[in-house]
This record gives sequence, structure tokens and C-alpha cells, in this order.
Amino acid sequence: MNKLKKPRFLKVSETEKIVLAKQLALMLKSGVSIIDALGFLEKQSRSSSLKYILRSTIDDLQKGFSLANSLRKFSKVFGELFLNIIEVGEISGNLDKNLEYLAEELKKQKELKGKFISSFIYPAFILIATLGVTFLMIFIIFPKIMPVFTELKIKLPLTTIIFIKITTFLLKFWHLTFLGLLTFALLIYFLLKIKKIRYFFDRTLINLPFIGKIVLYSNLVIFSRSLGLLIESGLDITRSLAITAKTTNNLFYQKLFDEALFSISQGHPLKEFFLKKAKYFDDVFINLLEVGEQAGSLQSNLFYLANYYEESLSDKLKNFVTLLEPILLALMGMIVAFIALAIIMPIYQITQQIGQ
Repeated sequence: MNKLKKPRFLKVSETEKIVLAKQLALMLKSGVSIIDALGFLEKQSRSSSLKYILRSTIDDLQKGFSLANSLRKFSKVFGELFLNIIEVGEISGNLDKNLEYLAEELKKQKELKGKFISSFIYPAFILIATLGVTFLMIFIIFPKIMPVFTELKIKLPLTTIIFIKITTFLLKFWHLTFLGLLTFALLIYFLLKIKKIRYFFDRTLINLPFIGKIVLYSNLVIFSRSLGLLIESGLDITRSLAITAKTTNNLFYQKLFDEALFSISQGHPLKEFFLKKAKYFDDVFINLLEVGEQAGSLQSNLFYLANYYEESLSDKLKNFVTLLEPILLALMGMIVAFIALAIIMPIYQITQQIGQ
């Protein structure tokens, strides 16, 4: 039996999880035993983390454990959705089918994250370019010109005086400024780790213009697709809701989904809770949930809602970025114009004096 050294940090990428689910489903469909399939995937994998996980899982399977229980010790790596879909597949005898569902869901989650990242590439580029120009002017170009301005007995424009003071401060106390910004960033990071503060922050996001709709639609995509997938895989609505509530990172919506779980466990229809909290959801969402419950087509309606809100989210992201780009460009223009005026105006005054 091969013993692999446990990596210091166990990390499996989204792509590796998708490939694992897809290939395992394919091999199980082809009649390969689960131990042989995992052994083949272990040899094929280049990830030390995934190799360790697969070897550990094979060892547990040989001891008589189920696949879901073998993987549960790595729940932080895979998450509850992954583990529960595998567990239901083993119980129902549809493990290969459930793995296919899982691979498709993971692929769609990755695509959704990709949309967020790609939407903000250009605004991030503008912001980095602005900071780069500012850094270049303050720390490289202006320090070489500044002695000329300070030695000449001319009345400096207000923009130049302000810029000289800013540059002098940053050159003299750059380490303190950097430390202050780093401390502020770390403070925000650790404050958001506190549940009450994070809950308040997540709730505030929902009420912001433009951003609120993006937060709503992204959570409805995650909720609808995860709940539909879990019901499709064979879980009952109560257990599916309990798992789905944990799939979102927004603590405010986590709480709402937990409240929905409590409501349905008391015998109330799913749509009844969402009607009470209608301001945090959407009319299309509530109406289709009601129709799905009444017609017995809840899972198909949930998949439709997931696709509908994913398209709506793409539109909202495009609109938000379209609005954000000119704001960032205007900000960049103002900073560059301020720096340019601070440098050019004194030079113009000097040339005027020389001309006289």
C-alpha cells in the first residue's frame, strides 16, 4: 500500500473537481470498479493534494467505508453539496448519474465566477494604470523637478503647493503610509471575519443601487441551481434546503434560507416564506416557485430560474461595468490633470520670467 505524505495545505482547484467528477462518472458507467477508477485517477493526477485525497479514499474504501464517508474527512476541500450528491447517489444506486449532475453544476459555478472576474478586468486595469501614473509622478519624476521650484523665488500655484506637500510627506513617511494602508486593509479583512459585522455588511450590499441587484441575482442563481440539483439527485426538499443554505457566502441570504427551511419544516409551502420576504427576492422567482410546487415541477422550474437569473446577472454586470468605466476614467483624468497642472504651471511661469 502506497503511503503518501500529506501536503501542508490541501487544495483542489475547481477544474480538478470537475474533471474528477466527470472521469469517475464515465469509468463507473463503463463498468470499472470504484477502487480501480480512483486508482487510475490517482496515477493520472499531477496534484499532490488530490493524489493524497484519492489514496486516502481508496484505503478507506478497502476498509469497507462508503465513498461519501471516505471523502467527508475532506469536507473543507469539497463542500457539503459535493459530498451529499455523492452520498445520495450511492444510496440510490445512481452514483454515475449524480456525478454527471455534479460535474455540470461545478462547471456552471466556475463559469459564473469567471463572468465576475472578466467583467472587472478592464476597470481593474484602469485603476492600476491610475495608481501607476501617480506612483511614477510622485516617487520618480517630481522629486527631480521639485528642487527647481523650491529654489526659484516665484509664487507657486495652489496645485503645485498641494502636490509638493503631498510628495514631501509620502517621500518622507512612505513606510508609515504603506504600513497604515496595510493595517487598514487587514483591519477590514479581520472585521469581516466577525459574523455580526459580516452579516451587517452583506445586508447593506443588498440595499445599494446597482450592486444590490447583482448580489440578489448571484444568490438566486446559486440557490435555484443547488436546490434543483439536490432534488434531482434524490434528496427531499427539507434536506436539500439545509444544504443549499450553506452554498452561498452571503450571511444575510444564508439566514433567510435557514428561515425558509424552518418554515417548510413546519408544514408551510415554500412560496409562503418567500412572499413574506418579497423585498429581498424577485416576483418571477416567487411566482415560479409557487407554480413549481403546485404542478409538481419544482426542480425543472428551479433550473429554469437558475438560467434566467444567470442571464440577468450577465446583463447587470455589463450595465454596472459600463457605468463604472467612465467614473474610473474621469477619476484617472482628474488625477493626471492635477499632477500635470502642478508641474506645467510653474514651468510656464519660469519661462515667462525668462522671456521678460
